Amino acid sequence: MLTTLLRHTLPCSIAIIVAILLVFMSAQSAIVLLLGALLLFFYYLPKLTPALIISTISSFLLMYMYTLHFDERNETQLSEATQQFQVELMTLVQVDGNLATFQAKTLEENERVVVRLRIDSMEDQQTLHNKIVGEICTISGELIPPRATRNFHGFDYREYLYLQGIHWTLSSTSEEMSCEERADIFGLHRIHEWRLDALNVIDHQYSEHVSGVMTALLFGDRSFIEHDVLIAYQDLGIIHLLAISGLHVGIVSGMIYYLLKRSGVTKERSAEILLLLLPVYAVLAGGAPSVIRAVTMSMIVFLAIRLHWRAFSVQNLSFAACAMLIINPYYLFHVGFQLSFILTFSIILSIQYMQQLRTKMLQSLFICVLTQLFSFPIIVYYFHTYSLWSLLLNIIYVPFVSVFLLPVLWCLFLVSFFSEPLVVFGDHVLEQVLQLIHRLFVSVQQWPTGWTSFGEASKLWVFLLLVLTTIMLILLIRKKRKLLMIVTVVYVSSLLYPLYSPYFSKETVITFIDVGQGDSILIELPRREGTFLIDAGGYLPIPTEEWERRKVAPDPGRQSVAPYLKARGIKTLDYVIATHADYDHVGGLFEIVEQFNVKTIIYPRLEIEGEVEQRLLTRALERGATIKLQSRGDLIDTSNAQFHVLHPEKTTGTVDNKNDHSLVLYVEIGGLRWLFTGDLEEGGEQELIGEYPSLQVDVLKAGHHGSRTSSTDAFITHIRPNVAVITAGENNRFNHPHPDVVETFRRHDVQVVGTHENGAIRFIHDGHSWRMEVKKSSAH
Repeated sequence: MLTTLLRHTLPCSIAIIVAILLVFMSAQSAIVLLLGALLLFFYYLPKLTPALIISTISSFLLMYMYTLHFDERNETQLSEATQQFQVELMTLVQVDGNLATFQAKTLEENERVVVRLRIDSMEDQQTLHNKIVGEICTISGELIPPRATRNFHGFDYREYLYLQGIHWTLSSTSEEMSCEERADIFGLHRIHEWRLDALNVIDHQYSEHVSGVMTALLFGDRSFIEHDVLIAYQDLGIIHLLAISGLHVGIVSGMIYYLLKRSGVTKERSAEILLLLLPVYAVLAGGAPSVIRAVTMSMIVFLAIRLHWRAFSVQNLSFAACAMLIINPYYLFHVGFQLSFILTFSIILSIQYMQQLRTKMLQSLFICVLTQLFSFPIIVYYFHTYSLWSLLLNIIYVPFVSVFLLPVLWCLFLVSFFSEPLVVFGDHVLEQVLQLIHRLFVSVQQWPTGWTSFGEASKLWVFLLLVLTTIMLILLIRKKRKLLMIVTVVYVSSLLYPLYSPYFSKETVITFIDVGQGDSILIELPRREGTFLIDAGGYLPIPTEEWERRKVAPDPGRQSVAPYLKARGIKTLDYVIATHADYDHVGGLFEIVEQFNVKTIIYPRLEIEGEVEQRLLTRALERGATIKLQSRGDLIDTSNAQFHVLHPEKTTGTVDNKNDHSLVLYVEIGGLRWLFTGDLEEGGEQELIGEYPSLQVDVLKAGHHGSRTSSTDAFITHIRPNVAVITAGENNRFNHPHPDVVETFRRHDVQVVGTHENGAIRFIHDGHSWRMEVKKSSAH
């Protein structure tokens, strides 16, 4: 009976996936998906038995209704007016300087929230480090809705939490929280306590690089890894090696199974023991979807050993997918879930062909290439870029991790409980090895030629590449070489489409990126004839004590500007324009210079005396950029637009007001006249009025974030704009834009749009007319 049931799981899992997608898709996409599923169904109809047809249709209908019900129940029961909460800790507390974050469940409403605590003292920081999952705490604080993305293509934190059933963040301080430990000797909370103890042992007994990799590979916690190393793993396409996957669970369970059998335990009894231990390990490893999938698959394998039926098949993978999606349909939208199942499916599909290869090296090479092909479109869809080093590093580093590193880390961890000399020796040797590897990764990651930006990929493009990859694999297995060559050409052409399509686009796009209280403007000319970035925001570092410092300081250049550039398919910037040296304009440019190929940096022709601009321009020169100092009368010329520098005039010596010496650009694009003013204030505006008596514009980037010191009545009367764009932070402490400035624009019938209200603002010219888009924050 079990064999018959498993035979039905593949079509049933497809029906379940289609049902879930239909619930969340737009009407047009849903119709296309449903038609495709029906065509597939009718194609196989002659081969299907009545029982299989009934089970497939029933799975679809039941899952569709279940998902609708599941999503309807995903709503909050909490009230924003509530100030005090009794909660149970659901995750370990992540401490980063003076900030602690964790998930908790309210006892009264049984609803999860994300808690963000400002830590008031070093003693509180140490106490929070040792909090255990399951503790009951009383917290006084404020419920705040999670922030949705305020930039196009940005990470949507609100949607991310919604898919976890979380609708609020609870903001408080460590002084407003008190906890008591729950007495639970044998439950899940005790397993979480073991996990915390293990993490503390690793943190205290091992060196920096060893402890970081050990906690990631053994217990699914990457918080111990240095930020630059973690970014290198991510950008180089090998971050999956720091996640607990089927490979890791397979090695662990295989080691235990081998030891049990060598100890005289029968294979059936060994399988039973592992069926009990694997769920415990899933909790110890953090319980991510990839971990649950890997553990579920391993349990199916050992269940198959126990019941004497075939263990490794598409049916078993489909059964695991069905089980997980029935528990939580939202798993389908988790990138780890998608990659995990698609890559496992590709390996199962090709296993017979792989076994025909003569050597283990050829088999490993085949698996690396195969998994790269299948993972490529998904990685590009979510992250917009792809590392050109990914394949080579996976070929070299995957065997190193699976054959050497993972077993050594397990042995070293177990040794830590009974032999300190062995721990010291092993830690010293492994630290040297990992330190050398990580230095290499960080160095390679910083090479500007090491990655390619594909931009925003459509779901259709992802689906097409996955289908073509599957067809190529089937043709390879069946040795249809001529057809394989034809499909490969189609695949390569489809793969390259996002790279060459911008060079045929007639669109001009001007985006005012939301960087909080700061400026950042991206100008893209048609057919990639010019990319201009004016400023990149920046948060001024606040002096803090050593224990309060975060691992990674907030940086809009890294968090907002760079992701948007990558989503637009930009790797090279023709011009980066730093209007002046204030940190809220140039602070984010450090990250841009590091990540992107910047050809030319434009800076006002002033005395470069500040530490910030000296560091920025020096680093830009080291990265191969050309520095051009510009002043009134200079011109930045392209085939589609001429950028006229109207201000400042050439100056020597120290300037008193940097704002009034901001670089001011005037350009005519798409029939509109644009004026970008940086932080220009009243004095600078008066100079523009005097120097350019006939200056008029259509779109004005309002000076100094809408401060009352700029956008004066005389200036607005003189230039007569139709639209004013104000770049200011949401709920900023300066109360920008000032009401007097808004009133000035209103009196002159100027349309005002601001990033403080709308998030990012984008103007698009399609070759005929302009349209404006805004990225508003909105509830789900």
